[in-house]
Amino acid sequence: MSEAAVRRPGRPRSTEADEAILGAALAAFLEDGYQGMRIEDVAARAGVGKTTIYRRWPGKDELIAAAVAGVTEAGEHADTGSLRGDLLAVVERLRRSPLSGRTFARLVAELDANPALAPIYRDNVVRPRRAALRAVLRRGVARGELAGEMDLDLAVDMLIGPVMLRGLQEQIDPKRPPLSPERLVDALLWGIAAR
Repeated sequence: MSEAAVRRPGRPRSTEADEAILGAALAAFLEDGYQGMRIEDVAARAGVGKTTIYRRWPGKDELIAAAVAGVTEAGEHADTGSLRGDLLAVVERLRRSPLSGRTFARLVAELDANPALAPIYRDNVVRPRRAALRAVLRRGVARGELAGEMDLDLAVDMLIGPVMLRGLQEQIDPKRPPLSPERLVDALLWGIAAR
């Protein structure tokens, strides 16, 4: 079978258009919220037609999910050789993520008014981040740095919670001193490290 016969008709999808649309969708969501966000506005910001967006995403929910997923950085975390090093890298990554600041604050605010966003947030932000962090903690258990019977989900909460809360607080009070990853990780390890 020839390459021409295998190729789908029409122009190939443009990664530049995808990136422009997702960036425009995230900006519109942050500025206008879920209810105020309109596909027409996203298309205008991205410099594409509405049909270009609808060919990629069937509706606003899917578009927001893709835009949020694009900034979560949820992949696996590097193995530094020590649990402390791994956790410091995780905290730095969470702090630098756009979801620890304004985007996170908007998502949290929108969840109450738009329950349909809950599965989008859960599936594209919460679950991937928690799974990646549980993998880091499992490595600590395998290296003997953590007790095998510890509650990994509680440890994940204890690490992510302060980072997300500080991100919200920095939106309210930008003069607040930045979170110290070392202090957070050392406090966590003091409570959960293998004895």
